[in-house]
Amino acid sequence: MPIDATGLVASLRNADGGFGVRRGQPSEAEPTALAVLALDDARARTWLAEHQRDDGSFSIDVGPYVNDSVTGLGALALGPGAERERALDYLESSQAFRVESTAAIPIDEAAVGWAWARGTASWVEPTARALWALRVLRPSSAKIKDGWTCFATASPRVVGGTTGIESSWERISPRSRRRPRSR
Repeated sequence: MPIDATGLVASLRNADGGFGVRRGQPSEAEPTALAVLALDDARARTWLAEHQRDDGSFSIDVGPYVNDSVTGLGALALGPGAERERALDYLESSQAFRVESTAAIPIDEAAVGWAWARGTASWVEPTARALWALRVLRPSSAKIKDGWTCFATASPRVVGGTTGIESSWERISPRSRRRPRSR
């Protein structure tokens, strides 16, 4: 018997219209944005618009850390209008800081994408989210080139005997670039 995935996801909705990370958990922006993208759900989209921050971002606040990497997903999930434009404006203004290269963590300073938390360095997944939103919703954005530059510095390597993409910490390190071994 096939599983009704749409019905299953919809059954996880909270009374406030949003979605938590698991059944019974408080609604958060990331699972709600993903549910909107999966279900094209108007109630979840409304929850998302109501929980957008004044600066246009969406975030998960954990102690002193503000993880705003969900903003790209939020922009994709919102319908056309002011809320979406504010999210895209935020993405264009919130790239990660350029971090000084050190012997311990050599960094290609040309590779600036987006971060998990405000005030930190670029990581692959937040950069992918921002790049996705900008490419789809604002294809003329000059920031798209920065996102591509960040990905262009990543290179395949052998990890545990299998070819994979190097870790986010190593992705911008020129010393860590290796070619996969032939089998």
